[in-house]
Amino acid sequence: MKDTARQVTTLVSIIAGIVYVNLVNVPSLHLVRQSVGDVARSVPTYFFPAGYAFAIWGAIHGLFIAYAIFQMLPSQKRNPLLRKLAAPVSINLLLSGVWCWLYTERMLAASFVLIVVQLIALAFADVAIEKRPHLSSAERWCVMAPVGLNFGWVAVATIANASQFFAYTLEWDGAPLNALAWTVIMMGVAAAISVFMVVRRDNLPFGVAAAWGVIAIAVRFWTEPTLAVAALIFGIAVALAVAAHWARTLGTHRHAPLIH
Repeated sequence: MKDTARQVTTLVSIIAGIVYVNLVNVPSLHLVRQSVGDVARSVPTYFFPAGYAFAIWGAIHGLFIAYAIFQMLPSQKRNPLLRKLAAPVSINLLLSGVWCWLYTERMLAASFVLIVVQLIALAFADVAIEKRPHLSSAERWCVMAPVGLNFGWVAVATIANASQFFAYTLEWDGAPLNALAWTVIMMGVAAAISVFMVVRRDNLPFGVAAAWGVIAIAVRFWTEPTLAVAALIFGIAVALAVAAHWARTLGTHRHAPLIH
């Protein structure tokens, strides 16, 4: 009974989170006063990707729907990994909806705190997956992929949210450095963390999401040569780490690679 309740609760949490996030971004429904994009454009910073980058949410949500279905299967009822992931995954998906509401209400401080909580929840999920001695093919696609992709994207989004919070809520100009210098530094930090996640924790989806986001910063600020070149270097470095690690560990690591 406890496992059934966990399965149903996880299913409802995932569906509720995904549905709300998508409905909020439909202007004609007027669920919020401004869309996420409208608010983001009103508080511009250098650490912000081109609009196309947000298409990654389609992949994240699609994979989480697969996760929701997979964890409902009778064969997965007593899966110890899914038991451990139920709370952090549900918390993350539900908070994503709350974050959208806070952000569209221009509560930058509260939205920053909330996205940090999401990041922590996803970190707990990542640790649980990493400790799993063996992942089946289904678990790689339906569990590791959505959690890792979401984790990588939220990590990048946390830095973006932080830059807006410091610039517009705390009104900090970055002294003694300027905004451009801080952006390059934070992109470097994001790239370093991403490479670590790929090489040391075998989290290829994390690296894919991070590379996608950082390269999209280069696209958005193509007319800013310093920023664009730095973003390209960092983004391509992460993408190469993903490709190299996948190729090197294909069929040999205890966590079989995500793609055959």
